[in-house]
Amino acid sequence: MPKDLFQEHVELIAKHEQEFLDRRTARERFGDLIAGGAGSVTLVCVHLAALRFGLA
Repeated sequence: MPKDLFQEHVELIAKHEQEFLDRRTARERFGDLIAGGAGSVTLVCVHLAALRFGLA
């Protein structure tokens, strides 16, 4: 695949992804925020510390 054609496809995919992200509802964005926080290493560490020190 020629390099310019490859770059064109990458740019098209990026454009579609951005359009998709722009069309998300407030509920979808909130859900993404919650899921991102719940899956973070920081939250795991906070829970482990809470268990260790008997706060949970």
